[in-house]
Amino acid sequence: ENNSDAIKLLKSFVEDSKINTDRISLFNGFLNLSTYYFQNGQYQSSIRVFQNLQHSDKWLAEVMGSEWLLKKHLVECINQFEIGNPDLVAQRIKFIRKNFHDLFGRELYQRILVFISIMEKLNKNPLIATTQEFQNEVEQSFLFVESEKEDLQAITFYAWLKGRMMRQNYYTALMQLVKHK
Repeated sequence: ENNSDAIKLLKSFVEDSKINTDRISLFNGFLNLSTYYFQNGQYQSSIRVFQNLQHSDKWLAEVMGSEWLLKKHLVECINQFEIGNPDLVAQRIKFIRKNFHDLFGRELYQRILVFISIMEKLNKNPLIATTQEFQNEVEQSFLFVESEKEDLQAITFYAWLKGRMMRQNYYTALMQLVKHK
């Protein structure tokens, strides 16, 4: 219910041209709207949010920063996986590796490299998600710090993987992780 309310609010925020806001708030609204659609299992709607942006990646990176653009591409990649487009997922992973290599040199972004490597394996064979071997690899790949210092994106991406491994939807896995941490 909270997700649906958030979607309604954000949708009206990003679509109402009468609302006077800065570009950063508006584009963060787009990213959040896409994320809430994803959490609701509305993958096509999540993808459409970004299709309606009439700006190049270069422009978005200049205005919003490389980290924002990386998040956008990761959300798109996961959505494409969820709707069964392995070729697009593979292309998106290749694009992320090529275009964000400068970020991956920073410690904060090392886990994203781990995540996309695991996602690449999952994309090649989605059935491995529930195998013990894959679950062990995922558990050993993500090192977490105490919850108040934890990177929210790391928890988010891990929750998506955890949901796949446990045959749960993402949001359920996320809520369990947040309560556990």
